[in-house]
Amino acid sequence: MTTEQSLTNELIAARAEFPAGDLRLREPLRRLAAFYCDQRQPHRAGPLVRELWELHRNASGEADRLTVNTMSWLASIMISSGKVDRAEKLLADFVARFHKDARLAPEERAAVMNQLVELYYQQSRFADAIRICRRCLKLLKRIDAKETVRVEAAAAQLKRARNNLGALYVSRGDYQKAERCFVRNLREARQKMAPGDPAYVAQLSNLAALLRLQGKIAQSESMTIRAIRQCQRTHGWNHPLVAQGLANLGAYRLQGGRPKSSEVLFRKVLLIRRRLHPKGHPQVSRARRQLAEAQLALGKHAEAERLLERTRASLERQTPVDEVQLAQTLCSLGFVYLGAGRLANSERTLEQALQIQERCLGSENSQLIQTLNGLGCLNAARNNPAIAKIHHRRALVLSEKHLGMNHAELAKTLIWLGEVAIAAGDLEEAKQALDRARTLREFSLGSSHPLVAEVLTRSGLLALAQGKPARALSLGARATGIYQKAKECPPLALADVYAVAGEASFRLHRFRGAETISNDELKLREQVVGPDHVSLLPGLRRLAKASLERGLYQEAEQALRRGMTIAEKSLGVLHEEGIPFAEQLGCVSVAKRDFEEANRWMERTVKMCQRCYGNQSEEVAVKLLTFSNCLREAQKTAEADDYERRAIELRNRNCHVLL
Repeated sequence: MTTEQSLTNELIAARAEFPAGDLRLREPLRRLAAFYCDQRQPHRAGPLVRELWELHRNASGEADRLTVNTMSWLASIMISSGKVDRAEKLLADFVARFHKDARLAPEERAAVMNQLVELYYQQSRFADAIRICRRCLKLLKRIDAKETVRVEAAAAQLKRARNNLGALYVSRGDYQKAERCFVRNLREARQKMAPGDPAYVAQLSNLAALLRLQGKIAQSESMTIRAIRQCQRTHGWNHPLVAQGLANLGAYRLQGGRPKSSEVLFRKVLLIRRRLHPKGHPQVSRARRQLAEAQLALGKHAEAERLLERTRASLERQTPVDEVQLAQTLCSLGFVYLGAGRLANSERTLEQALQIQERCLGSENSQLIQTLNGLGCLNAARNNPAIAKIHHRRALVLSEKHLGMNHAELAKTLIWLGEVAIAAGDLEEAKQALDRARTLREFSLGSSHPLVAEVLTRSGLLALAQGKPARALSLGARATGIYQKAKECPPLALADVYAVAGEASFRLHRFRGAETISNDELKLREQVVGPDHVSLLPGLRRLAKASLERGLYQEAEQALRRGMTIAEKSLGVLHEEGIPFAEQLGCVSVAKRDFEEANRWMERTVKMCQRCYGNQSEEVAVKLLTFSNCLREAQKTAEADDYERRAIELRNRNCHVLL
């Protein structure tokens, strides 16, 4: 069995036997360098490949085929080590000096040019990449068709160049030109290759991804399934292209509002990639992250967090660290923390992800979109709508730049932007954002798609903010009908609809209906996130209010105490979310004429407001007056006067007379 020690001993023996620069050192150097590359240790492989390149260059010159191939290998190692500038200088210098040199075969020059194009693509230097790519295609067209061997070698580079050009057109939003490149490659592959050939499957997958970007979602999924089946029949399940196809299909279904089926697909992807790759391989890390994102969409926060923490630890142990992959993992982890109400952790991970992405990819890369949206949602949760708007608007600008103005994927950012605008009271802006999101999704997906129901739910929230509960109830009913007819009905999405319908029913004074709907909402959320999750708090508040309006004090107190327990356990004893529960518990105690208990809850409410908003805040005065009114209704005049006096004194201290 070949081991690192045996290969190292072989090289040491060769160095002892042959002088430096002897070509007989070539094979031991190559074997040990290849071993380190397989083990993902580019920092060890790099010096060996550089020595091998110098050896070939001194013996045969820079225009020799082996010298060029070794130089290309060295550039790949530099890129994987994060030394992108050095790799670019090496490749660009070669292309500038040798792209017209007749001593090198066109396909060999084209291979280096394609490598430089792919490097420029990673750096988002699309204009430079397209210029080199077109030069490469022009070079390959000159090959004499009689030279069979060279034609076959050049055909691979020609397909590679066309795929690169198609990807570059996609990045610029020129989908029609990209489609021509991919279709031409697919047509040639169909003529020369068997249906299960990996190259043919890769062409199908490329075209499927493009169709997805064009909004042709059904065609894209159909073509992806076709590619998976053809590859699986020929090579079995444990093939990289099968795993990639399943991952693509899982991503499509996750984006299409079908997280349950996407979770199943991502589990298969993770299983295949674990069999194909060693522990800690980037493909395994990517599969874990995608599975965690599906679990997060299903509300499985604990499972998603465990997977992402393992992925982060695995990526941080690598040398060098794959920072782009790490940033994506941190972004997903930030959303998990956000869903669990751990806002400080969410902020730390999302900020770290954004810093890495801006440093490694630039400020205009499409990978920033999700991170910016995460920061927007975080600030919305912290009641900072102005800052949230800044992040969501930046994400929207990037989405429009990379996907075009009419792509369905813009809808998610528009929905978040609409929610923030509602919270800020900018109802006209919210309406424009949500109407645009609904139009984009209905055009691409049809009016009965679950993702359209998601927009209808947010439009229901807007109707509530506009004081139109009847319209909110109508929108909720339509969204519910769509979810019930869908292949998959995400429980949390349906729970959001029930939340809108419950609040609308309460405002229409249909208290029994509001109570029933709120109970249904709580049951759905409990099934997914458990009985002690912070997302249950709004439903519990609404249920308590509806019970109070019906005079059901025991049921109201039960809901309020449960909400108070969840808030204390998840967010802390004096957190802002606990204030309405403490306040209502005080009012319920007054209604039950348990004035000693009521006083405890009232004083606790005042203390929580002072802690959250400050000792002299208006919120404290408002709560004091609320309790005064409750006590006055219970004919506890002295106690009511005491609370009213405290409120007046507080407001007088805050009053400044300008003379």
